[in-house]
Amino acid sequence: MVHILSVKKNIDDGDDIKRVFFHRKQYFIVQYEDDKFVSYELMFSEDMKTLILFDNVNEYFRLGFQYDDSKQELMLSGILSDRYVSISAKKESLLELPLFDNKVTWTFD
Repeated sequence: MVHILSVKKNIDDGDDIKRVFFHRKQYFIVQYEDDKFVSYELMFSEDMKTLILFDNVNEYFRLGFQYDDSKQELMLSGILSDRYVSISAKKESLLELPLFDNKVTWTFD
């Protein structure tokens, strides 16, 4: 199972983050507005208030997180890939993504 969160508010000094994904096999995946994807191995701190993310060269980043149950909103903030990010995100349905459309979607680089 993959949990997809659509980014509602994004404050950082680099590329905008479009979505974040929590993969069941302990991965955190970031999709940027240009549809570039970056994945990180995911761990949680002992107090369950910090995501610890490992990139492919074994550097790690810490993102504080809070979940507001009443708004069903996840807030993440901290240093990611050498820049500060602060995002709030809401759950998105897999069925609403282009993968599940009955039409062909093409992308070009």
